[in-house]
Amino acid sequence: MSNKSETIQVPQIVEALKNETLVLFIGADLPRMVTGLPSRSDLALGMAGRYGVTQSASLARVAARVGRSGSRYEFTDFLRSELNPTELEPQPFHQRITALVQNNQVKMIITTAYDDLLEAAFRDARLRYDRVVYGRDLAFTRPSRPVLIKLYGDIDQPDSLVVTDQDHSNLLRDRDREPLIDEVRRAFRNNTLLFLGYNLADPDFRFLFDEFAQNQFARTAFAVWPGLNEDDVQLWRDRGIVILERDPFAGQSDQQGLLIDDQGGIAGPTSIEVSAGFENQKQPQLEMAAIRQLLFDAFSDEELNTFSFDYFRPVHENFGSGMSKKDKIQALLEYCSRHGEIDRLLNLVKEENPYQYGRYVEQNQ
Repeated sequence: MSNKSETIQVPQIVEALKNETLVLFIGADLPRMVTGLPSRSDLALGMAGRYGVTQSASLARVAARVGRSGSRYEFTDFLRSELNPTELEPQPFHQRITALVQNNQVKMIITTAYDDLLEAAFRDARLRYDRVVYGRDLAFTRPSRPVLIKLYGDIDQPDSLVVTDQDHSNLLRDRDREPLIDEVRRAFRNNTLLFLGYNLADPDFRFLFDEFAQNQFARTAFAVWPGLNEDDVQLWRDRGIVILERDPFAGQSDQQGLLIDDQGGIAGPTSIEVSAGFENQKQPQLEMAAIRQLLFDAFSDEELNTFSFDYFRPVHENFGSGMSKKDKIQALLEYCSRHGEIDRLLNLVKEENPYQYGRYVEQNQ
């Protein structure tokens, strides 16, 4: 993505701050080096390893398999042990968000993270705020304070956690959370949203986009996601989200607390910027032809069918009778390219056939 498009769009964030219509939407996809805690993908791998279930699945799917007997204790206990370390303090990431909220009168922060490090940063800065976990909490919020909405629950309230696919579905039907869902939908309609700490290719974000934004934002939204290819940048722009290559809060702060350069563009990178975390998660760059050959060598025709059924069901559903392995691979690549899931595809191939993955990475570096 060109710097020109970023520079044109950042003033919208400045204007939203001035008008108190910027809503921060903070996810849980950043790596430990940024937040001090495991990301959702790290949690999925750790939980799968502890309980001996299939790896390479999303956190929602792993938790569902661990809780298949109907008990939620195992996966909620695992999450509490990983996300509630007593000795951990807020990181610069949390402190920067706190400063932004405090200096610019940001009225609403929505998060799908389960931990309480952001709340701890608020407390350290003596920032008074109201926290909302259930719909009934909204009745006790004060207009003079920022509201922190914990959309997926709080780690200290295990019954509130939204983890499995069934939890996501129940979230929309839970009468106790109905006022909360309505409030989030209003925020999507009436404000400028900035997504930090989200992998937009993750099924969890697709859920939020489909159910809360109804596939289109009323105002332009922004998301930090470095390295996304031009086709997918345009795809998300068509859906109302402008992709930013760098964290707009990284660099030298002006008096308003929004971190921009002299021309109103995005400031240069620092060692703690949010985008650095995403860049470290990116897969080695492979040409599409190399990925095509990797898939061909990594899977037999039957294995490719199973792989697609498990992880890319929409693609599998379009596999016709007599369709060649080559055509199936092409369909899978086209789907992943359109939906920004090439990195996820490579992660899954790496788990399913680490030998072939390693061989092709070595050959194509």
